[in-house]
Amino acid sequence: MYSGGVYRPDADEELSFVEQAAHYLYAGKSSAANVRRVLDWLTLDTSVARDAIEPLGQEWVNSKSGWVSWRSGETIPHSPDVHSTVQIPYAYDPDADCPEIHTFLANVLPQDAVTFVQEMLGLLLIPEMKYQRFFVFKGDGSNGKSVLLDVIRTFLGDAACGQASLQSLTSNRFAASTLVGKRANICGDLSSLAIRNPSILKQLTGGDFMWCEQKYRDPGGFQPKVHLLFSANELPRSSETNEGYYRRWTIIPFPNRFEGSDIDHDLRAKLTTPQEMSGLLNVAMEGLRRLDQRGDFDIPRSVEAELDAYRERNEPTRRFLLERFAPDANGHVRTVHAEEMHKAWCAHEGEQCIGRNGFHKQVEAVFPSAYKAKVKNRWSFRGLSLRDA
Repeated sequence: MYSGGVYRPDADEELSFVEQAAHYLYAGKSSAANVRRVLDWLTLDTSVARDAIEPLGQEWVNSKSGWVSWRSGETIPHSPDVHSTVQIPYAYDPDADCPEIHTFLANVLPQDAVTFVQEMLGLLLIPEMKYQRFFVFKGDGSNGKSVLLDVIRTFLGDAACGQASLQSLTSNRFAASTLVGKRANICGDLSSLAIRNPSILKQLTGGDFMWCEQKYRDPGGFQPKVHLLFSANELPRSSETNEGYYRRWTIIPFPNRFEGSDIDHDLRAKLTTPQEMSGLLNVAMEGLRRLDQRGDFDIPRSVEAELDAYRERNEPTRRFLLERFAPDANGHVRTVHAEEMHKAWCAHEGEQCIGRNGFHKQVEAVFPSAYKAKVKNRWSFRGLSLRDA
């Protein structure tokens, strides 16, 4: 159904029509199977090619008042001939500002992360996946991260946002299908349970064609064009530890805690007025222009530090090795001594101890110049020495 410059599904009306059609075509037998047959036929007969959706291209953003070029600020009116299913539900006003949002971001983010988040907001305007990142707001409670997620959801509109958790996307075979046609997936309070199938994250953030299953339908494929945003107090561990996986994690710290008289119970309302949202559109477009001109994100140190901390927690053996050993071309450490140190460290830290072969592989991965060799007829790691206690 086309209205106000955007096509929206009317689920109740569609279901009623399909049920009536099934009742008519199958002589009053509108069973679930017959409803599905009618739905499949209608899907084939009335579908619009995916490349006909948003045909104006990624330079244009659909706002409530019309289409606007984020590069130039040029505007053009809506038209039903433009098959757009996503719209910023606020008007474009080139003179609008968002002073409340500026103050909020300055209060909840590290100073070096404010412009970075503005560029992230700009990326959410377009279905561009070349940066291959997903975003996690991290921090203890009462620090503003859930407020910012709510602001983003309001800014993009509920219809443009999914809400699948990280764990469901990587373990539930139906979850990815809920992201088709969405601009962002926003889920707060991420569980700390381990990620079961992290390879799905690479597919979702890479923009490559992927298969997914839909309930009561045959499996199908789609090209993900949805940006993933989460918030968490504690990040989930993963069996994936390569650079391609870590590069996708963009962990934004929310270091400040607001309690008592510091809490503004009207904050969400102040941040999401139409004037603030129109101003945020200008901020996001400016951020997108910076990002596009630079060609990639300039990762602030506060965000880098969060990734370093996550990597250490996700790879306890790597943390142990970096704490206790150092590269030394003339040094060596007996393998049995290193193994015993590792077991004792894991017991003290409450970490699960990996096996002997896995430990040796970790040594070689963390210290590429180290290798196993016999020293005085005893197996040792050459190229390493113990750090001073």
